[in-house]
Amino acid sequence: MVNGLGGPNFIPVPADYDGDGKTDPAVYRAANGLWLVNLSGNGYALQTISGFGAANAAPVPADYDGDGKADPACYRSSDGLWVIECSASGYATAVVNNFGGLGWTPVPADYDGDGKTDPAVYRQADGLWVSILSASGYAINTVSFGGPKYQPAK
Repeated sequence: MVNGLGGPNFIPVPADYDGDGKTDPAVYRAANGLWLVNLSGNGYALQTISGFGAANAAPVPADYDGDGKADPACYRSSDGLWVIECSASGYATAVVNNFGGLGWTPVPADYDGDGKTDPAVYRQADGLWVSILSASGYAINTVSFGGPKYQPAK
């Protein structure tokens, strides 16, 4: 059991950050980009990531590099900026610019079945889904599905 992780102004971001098959309790504070993760594979030891994110960035952690570990990631809707810390490459930063923006909701998932999460966005106004598919060399894929009365389900 984990007690005292987070508090006011923290967003829960549970995921398997250490690749042991168990979800690790984790929180994110957008104001200063602070991530706190209790790693289950290490006796729930606390791992801290500082300065990764921003006040107007939403956390979107997932396994973007396919190594079995969730990668800390943020999406900024004001300009469609994605920033991903890739665990498979020693937490090197991957950046995707101008992908989404105002009116777009981040919906990352493995859309092509290659074991890697693909950055993706959904625009409710017209039901447009746009994803960057890792299995096809990061090609852009668009699909119309949904619309004004529909929200993406997780």
